[in-house]
Amino acid sequence: MELTLFPWRKTNNDAADGPLADTTHEVGAPCPFTSDSSPYGPRCCSLDGDALRNAIQAFGEDDCAEILSSGIELNATHTSLFSVLLRSLVERIEYQYEGQPKWNGGHRVAWLNLYTGKRTPWPPEAVEMLTTMRTAADWFEKVGRLGFGVRAKH
Repeated sequence: MELTLFPWRKTNNDAADGPLADTTHEVGAPCPFTSDSSPYGPRCCSLDGDALRNAIQAFGEDDCAEILSSGIELNATHTSLFSVLLRSLVERIEYQYEGQPKWNGGHRVAWLNLYTGKRTPWPPEAVEMLTTMRTAADWFEKVGRLGFGVRAKH
């Protein structure tokens, strides 16, 4: 099931309110995300929730992935906090697995899981997955800073 994350805002009367549905800007106004170097979601201002969820699950962080799958609706404050959570998650993953300082072409060859003591090959796509998580953290931070929350659409 396709998961896309969109910015949104609620007013005091709980009616969805925004310049344009699922965006952060008025029709014809430039999108604040077009200047960012990373690709986001299928539509203006959106984020590919599937890619983020898959990256998070690849590192065994099922609880965090479930937050995305559960049809989230975050206000602007919680959106900013979720960006902090994602950044912390990336830092913890890198710290947890950096016990093996072996590199091959810029990629880790293996890592040591500090919880299990098991040495596991570092998958080539791990760097890409961590980049996806960092990009998502940037997106959540920017959406929150613009005063919007985030909601998921399947």
